[in-house]
Amino acid sequence: MKICLFGRGGKVGSVLAPALEAAGHELVELGRAEAIVDFTAPDVVEGNVR
Repeated sequence: MKICLFGRGGKVGSVLAPALEAAGHELVELGRAEAIVDFTAPDVVEGNVR
């Protein structure tokens, strides 16, 4: 699956990113994503998706 991961450089994202890739997923930019995972702050999620 092509996944856009917001917060990739943070505490959770830096662990989740390699695990997703090891499971066969591809981390991509928002325009190419089939799914979005956001591990940023709650008040910026809507802006990230837009």
